[in-house]
Amino acid sequence: MAQALTGMAGALVLDDRAAVAAHLLGAAATARADQPLSTADRSELDRVTSTVQLADPQFDHHFARGSELTPQEAVAYLGA
Repeated sequence: MAQALTGMAGALVLDDRAAVAAHLLGAAATARADQPLSTADRSELDRVTSTVQLADPQFDHHFARGSELTPQEAVAYLGA
């Protein structure tokens, strides 16, 4: 689920929805917890995170709010 949320965040930032993308990255971090990432997955996460950070001046706030969401709440958040 964490990888899916990260992928959605990448698509959202390209659609000028960086704040929502930051929320999803926060939710993905919570869903991932301490699970190890492959080198490719880490690279993708770093790329998406950097892109969202550059696009969202309130990234830290939005990421923190997103980290309070369950994966299911994060998906529902997309429809809000």
